[in-house]
Amino acid sequence: MRRLANARRHLGHGGWHRPLAGAAANAGFDMLTIALLFTAAHSTLSPATLLAGYGLPLLLGRVSFLPGGIGIVEGGMVGAYHLVGVPTTTSVLVVLAYRGLSFWLPTLCGLPLAVLMQRGTR
Repeated sequence: MRRLANARRHLGHGGWHRPLAGAAANAGFDMLTIALLFTAAHSTLSPATLLAGYGLPLLLGRVSFLPGGIGIVEGGMVGAYHLVGVPTTTSVLVVLAYRGLSFWLPTLCGLPLAVLMQRGTR
């Protein structure tokens, strides 16, 4: 409870600027990655389409019971991009490449590192 009260006090005194900037940078770089992947696949999207295809499926993945929204995010992104006219093969390729770079690569690299770091503290 003390930690929660300290965090609330810190955020009340303007301590929310840096976390907000970090979250915005994370979302911005994720959308830049998706935009570059679509460009590499010879397809261009408007910023609004890019935002909708990125944001809505990630939001649905957050509220799901599956860790990392596995399957829900990928299916939602492919479906969203298909609805706005992106060919399904292109959207599948881009979404799987994006999820491989943003979710699976850090997870697969982080698990052995977490085990290694835990072994060093014992």
